[in-house]
Amino acid sequence: MSANVARLPRVAVSLPALIATIAIALLVIAWLSGAQSSILTAAYVIFVALTIRVVRSVPVSAGAWLSRRLVRRTLVAGIALISLDFAAGRGLPFDSGLVLFLALVAGDVVLGRATSRMASAKDEFVDERQEALRNRASRLAYGMVAAATGVIVFGAYVTGPATRAWLDGALHGGPMIAFAQLLLFLPAMLIAWLEPEAPTDEPFPARRWTAPERLAAAMVGIALIVPIVFLVSPVILPVRSTAFQRPESAPAGETCRYFDATREVGLPGAGTTLRLSAVACWNGKTAFEEWGLNDSDCLPSGVIAGVTRLRCSRSVDADGTLHFIYATRFQSALIPTVTRDVVMTLVLAKDGRVVQFP
Repeated sequence: MSANVARLPRVAVSLPALIATIAIALLVIAWLSGAQSSILTAAYVIFVALTIRVVRSVPVSAGAWLSRRLVRRTLVAGIALISLDFAAGRGLPFDSGLVLFLALVAGDVVLGRATSRMASAKDEFVDERQEALRNRASRLAYGMVAAATGVIVFGAYVTGPATRAWLDGALHGGPMIAFAQLLLFLPAMLIAWLEPEAPTDEPFPARRWTAPERLAAAMVGIALIVPIVFLVSPVILPVRSTAFQRPESAPAGETCRYFDATREVGLPGAGTTLRLSAVACWNGKTAFEEWGLNDSDCLPSGVIAGVTRLRCSRSVDADGTLHFIYATRFQSALIPTVTRDVVMTLVLAKDGRVVQFP
């Protein structure tokens, strides 16, 4: 005797939904902690997840140009060379490797169009030939990734301390980008390489983009532009400054004053803040620091890439005037020759006159 047991419907969890769920959780945590930069990061991750969702909902075809085998193989070779450059040790995307990183992302987008996203398409959207090609590419890809990873890890750990140290550094740099690229996109790269030439007698009629296609293209463009804006903002956007002073209690014969100033560079809430917070005193003979004008106080908060401290010095000249200079250089990650120097200065005379601040 058998009993009929009702089965619960299987819930399909897609990658965009998983990314969005994680990002929403991070957004809630960041909101509770009050970290504005974390909130912006989580919001961007959610937008990327929505972009993936919209892009995957739009049907694609390779078209006449991307259907050519030579074009597809050239694209695969370019992606492989960029991945090899990251594997050789280039840093994470938010440095001088940003241009190549964006080129890698753009190459993956074009790769998806060239293969009609066959590697991740549902079974009902591929025919028997495409399914056989996809299965072959997947077996080859994951076999290659597993073999290469095993050889590298085993070789690094048995060779010596230097290679083990290299492997530890690779987990936080460009090699991790190369590994993620191969793990996620190597099947599609092999499909593009193995796919035969499309018949030349099939026409590819020109047509207008539909509204979903235009939306997907716009969202992809925004997702690529946001990191660029983030990285060039320190050298483009105006520096936002605040400053105030107030009297402080002091021993007999001395007068003290509290100085506080900030300069924020980059996007509001997602840039770097330089702060000068100190108490300085004077007694008619000389001005001097009580606290806050030391080398350890020259520490920017919310540091983004391309920040270099140029100077942090305190001195008293022969006239008894106190000088403090805190200088920082911001460098564009896209164009390393484009820089901006931000200087905070406190010059206090021996009679309490504030010559310069900030």
